[in-house]
Amino acid sequence: MGLLNKKKVPVASPSAGKESQNGKIDTFESKQAPIFNFKNRRCPWFDWIMIPVFIGFWIGMFIVAGFGISTGNPLTLINPVDYQQNVCGYAIGQGNKNKYDLTNQTYLWFPIEFSVSDLKDITQSQIFDALNLGICVESCPTATAPDINSVVCTYDISSSTNYTKYDKYLRALQNKGGCFFNLFTTSSTAQRCLPSFTTNSTAYKLLGPTQAALLNKVLYFSDGLKTGVNELYASYTPILLSVFLCVVLCFLSICFIGVFIGILTYTVIFLVWLILAAGGGYSLYIGIIHYQKDGDTDFARVWLAVGGILLGGLLLYSFLFLWMWSRLRVAINVIRAASKAVVSLPGLFVVPVVGAILIVAFGVYWFIIEAYLASSTSVTYVSASSFNTLSNSTSVTSLQKSGALINSNFTQALGNSSIAIGKGNLAMQVLQAYHLFGILWMLAFISAFSYTVMAGAVGNWYFSAKGDKKKPPMFTVLASFARTLVFHTGSILIGSLIVAIVQFIRYLFQKLKQKALQKNKWAKYVVKIVEVALCILEAIVKFVNKNAYIIIAIHGTGFCMSAQRGFKLVLTNVLRFAAVNTIGEFILFLAQLIITVTCGIFTYAFIQLNNTYSWNIVIGVNYGLVPTIASGFIAFCISSLAMQVYHCAIDTILMCFVYDIDIHNPGDYYMGGALRALVNRSEKKQEPV
Repeated sequence: MGLLNKKKVPVASPSAGKESQNGKIDTFESKQAPIFNFKNRRCPWFDWIMIPVFIGFWIGMFIVAGFGISTGNPLTLINPVDYQQNVCGYAIGQGNKNKYDLTNQTYLWFPIEFSVSDLKDITQSQIFDALNLGICVESCPTATAPDINSVVCTYDISSSTNYTKYDKYLRALQNKGGCFFNLFTTSSTAQRCLPSFTTNSTAYKLLGPTQAALLNKVLYFSDGLKTGVNELYASYTPILLSVFLCVVLCFLSICFIGVFIGILTYTVIFLVWLILAAGGGYSLYIGIIHYQKDGDTDFARVWLAVGGILLGGLLLYSFLFLWMWSRLRVAINVIRAASKAVVSLPGLFVVPVVGAILIVAFGVYWFIIEAYLASSTSVTYVSASSFNTLSNSTSVTSLQKSGALINSNFTQALGNSSIAIGKGNLAMQVLQAYHLFGILWMLAFISAFSYTVMAGAVGNWYFSAKGDKKKPPMFTVLASFARTLVFHTGSILIGSLIVAIVQFIRYLFQKLKQKALQKNKWAKYVVKIVEVALCILEAIVKFVNKNAYIIIAIHGTGFCMSAQRGFKLVLTNVLRFAAVNTIGEFILFLAQLIITVTCGIFTYAFIQLNNTYSWNIVIGVNYGLVPTIASGFIAFCISSLAMQVYHCAIDTILMCFVYDIDIHNPGDYYMGGALRALVNRSEKKQEPV
């Protein structure tokens, strides 16, 4: 907006919506008042088209899920799988259509025989590839070569009565194929027989600390996970108490910010000013001292330059502060109004909680179906003798590299056996991409729907009465949910579809950039530029969508018109939005950080006091690092949901404020007393506020 004293076109009250009742077309420039009652809401026909499109897309999602469930087998991703893709612990035809009866062979053993020189450049991915080459055994071997009990053979030899234990020993000793020596002490980890790489082990002495640490990190990650889970289970009491503390702190922080936002804002502004002034003055002082002492040196120049930059920034900062003074007061009062709205509408906090539950539920669904799809690869069996000649196969090449860890004679030692290689295909990649895009669309839709519901409730609160005595109707949040579901689902689907498309493009770019980097050394600069551009594009799309959802919630127009109207209001009030977003983002981030750190410290202190004074509430936890991190993470998630409500309220109040000025005459404003006083003062002086 420019000056605030220009006359507006008379409009209907927020509850009447006479333009819609009289059949007038709501154009981009129309001055229709917000509509919150059901009978006057309308849904644009174009937005309705998206609903059958979305339903049809999810029918395709269910078809993809059915295909994955019918052809995939997640057991191959979880349970140990041998070199022929048999699942250990399952009979013939079970597991992954096992070719052998492995009911009693529940552990997977690897013929590890590495060369130290070959392992110097081994990567984690190559180690994982090596773990595709194993043999199912009844128990992890404890004996090591040259003990006769340290021999492990393939199934055709181990199950045959034609081979005695001594025959198997000779085959391993003479490397005739099919039998191997166990060279290292092993232990069972996630049903895998893994060698020990501890400090005193033979493997550690051969490898050295660096490679031993790498192998331990990859092979024994589950040990740390198991310890962490045990500590979490033992520390459930302080974690639950920290959750309760987090909820209390979230509510108190909203009230505190609403009361003291002015003091907080001006304190932060003064501290930044003081830091710039002190830093610039100190830098100039040091530069002058060295200039007088040592002359025109580079050291003195650097300090003088830093001081000049900081003091120049101080002048610019002071100018911006004076220029934005009136906008800062508007921002402070908008945040105060948002606090009142949130406190008056406690049902708002249910919305992001339900949204988070749905997001988690669909995330779990996607993970399960993706596990089936990922395990739906076709399996090709090749003879061991031809294994080294299949250099064109990516899978085989990757396995060949793993020879640094696995016995270099492994394929020859398999004799006449065959090796199973999982082969992906283009059709499966397309199905996985379709499934990924579907979940991106759904998650974006859930987030947008939740945001629109909250914006509708806050907007209803703002336009419920003029001045400070707002009287929102009963079940405001529930009514906003009903309006959004009935009239605006299609509009939200359009916005969420745009976000999903941009996110999917970013995903495809991440998949393709590795190939681009391998072909051209200059490609990495182009890749960085494109990555930044896509990131900025996604941020812009989300910003435009957010304002469109607010207009949809308070005005009832379709997505395209709401996006245009919201974008216009932002452009004509860009300084107000900049002031409110800057202050709001910083204050909410600070509140969330304090809540997260406080809950983490509480959990850590509780565990330490428990151990010091023998409370016996938490048993078996010595340091409490994992429970502390867990409670901090939970507090971060809970505070994120609370601050999401607050952030939405601030955005909605600001949009309602500028929309209020845009459509109403000065005497008809719905804004609170403090905001009205600022607007009236600016109108008298004919200055923008």
